[in-house]
Amino acid sequence: MSNFNKDITSLNNLYTEAIANRAQMGTMLRKHPAYNTPQKMSVALNDKLVDKDSIVVGGVTRQDAPEFTNAYFTFAKFDDGTELQPEELEQLDQQYGEMLNDLAAKSLQG
Repeated sequence: MSNFNKDITSLNNLYTEAIANRAQMGTMLRKHPAYNTPQKMSVALNDKLVDKDSIVVGGVTRQDAPEFTNAYFTFAKFDDGTELQPEELEQLDQQYGEMLNDLAAKSLQG
């Protein structure tokens, strides 16, 4: 095997290892309680930041817990103060389902 082929094989092995480690690190981070909480997570939609303090959740009932399949975002503003349109709220539902679930659960706690 030529040095070139050895280098390519070595690089391929490093790349494969890096991808595996990245996936493992992501899994470890997602398990950490501070990761992905609404307070820590940036919320962006269409390359614009959403004001997390403006987010309102609706459709939350105790009967729907813990999945909260009927929960949805009813209101939010971008950081510039612009209100999200209904289709943008739907996008928010789709992209931030875990955060929606967390906010729905917290809304029942207090």
